[in-house]
Amino acid sequence: MKTKKSLPKAKTLEEWVGGKQLFALLFTDIIGSTRLCSEMGDIRWMDLLFKHFKKARTLLKKYDCFEVKIIGDSFMVVFNNTLEALKFALDFIRDTGDEQIKIRVGIHVGEARIIGNDIYGGMVNYASRVTKWHQEEGIGLSNSAKEGIQAYLGRKETEQKFIKVTHKFHDFDDPKELWKYNLDTLWDHRIKQEFPSLEEINEVNAGGTFGYSVVNSSIDDLIWTAQIEKSAYGEDAIPYDTLKEWYDVNNTGFFTIKDKQNKRVGHVNFLPVRLEGRSSFQDLMEGRTVEKDLKPTAIFSPEERPEIKDLYVESILINEEDVEVRTRIIFYMFKLLDSMLFKIAEPKSIRRFYAMAATGAGERFIRQLGFEVIRPSFEREDQHNFFSANYNDVRDNIHRLIGK
Repeated sequence: MKTKKSLPKAKTLEEWVGGKQLFALLFTDIIGSTRLCSEMGDIRWMDLLFKHFKKARTLLKKYDCFEVKIIGDSFMVVFNNTLEALKFALDFIRDTGDEQIKIRVGIHVGEARIIGNDIYGGMVNYASRVTKWHQEEGIGLSNSAKEGIQAYLGRKETEQKFIKVTHKFHDFDDPKELWKYNLDTLWDHRIKQEFPSLEEINEVNAGGTFGYSVVNSSIDDLIWTAQIEKSAYGEDAIPYDTLKEWYDVNNTGFFTIKDKQNKRVGHVNFLPVRLEGRSSFQDLMEGRTVEKDLKPTAIFSPEERPEIKDLYVESILINEEDVEVRTRIIFYMFKLLDSMLFKIAEPKSIRRFYAMAATGAGERFIRQLGFEVIRPSFEREDQHNFFSANYNDVRDNIHRLIGK
């Protein structure tokens, strides 16, 4: 990215805005700042914080923007356009001034009142909500901010870069359509590529079935599933006896993927789980128990199909070493997802997916589909992040990917 010449510094925000009413507002927030301060002590924390502030201000010089103020450890900055705000956010996430600091960023476009060097109005409150809706490192955009990016990049490139997430804010009547930037390109150096990125999947030819089939798992398939889960997940793997108990309650969500020689190459397991009442799935979701302790009574039977609203993604595992082959298998699985889910529940009744990830690459994969952390690993007995996603968001993200 070329460094542009800084514009003359305006004395006040009112002067910088110059009568405009519509602009991009950006907030930053340090993840786990209270915990970091407590662990480090005030002196070390303040040293770290000043390095963070210095890095932000160095980066801000590259852009046409105005630093409104710092609130605690968060920057509040106004930009002339959304693309500039996004570029700064990407720069700042790549280098926050210290590797111990991870941040989340929120961007919203709207109208607000400018008085002196400060900004007021509902758009400020909404921009703050957009920042704090996701718990982990990343960039969140309101729908208006995403539309601003699309005006610069075009629809195709924008849809490849952003993941749709529907979120219900407190004190707002209706759920809001939000977007998070796909940080996959920033994670490449951190995570082994066990799963392909969405960009790799997107490059797969949409035509044909590549010779694969997805079938409901038989008992022999279930035995194979337990074996490869043990190989892949180690102590986190679900033993065969537990899988069999779940399977006996409802086998409609157990799928095996086979190639044209009928060789097993992967599996996908969905469990239709109960959230109402005090079920063992709630204990798992809240981190009090581990996955293998999930009781069969927490799973709906096929006869209870009309009551099924929530699906737990127990496992997605592709048993192929070749990256291109794995990519084709996942693409084919995506194409069949609607028909797979129809075997479990009425699609119009499904509201949410839930999942954990036993590997870094698995976590990276589900994040790209719109899953968000609802219970962080440090609050859980199994030490894994617990994720959830709106059913329609996941379908929309996948449908855009495969061109439906």
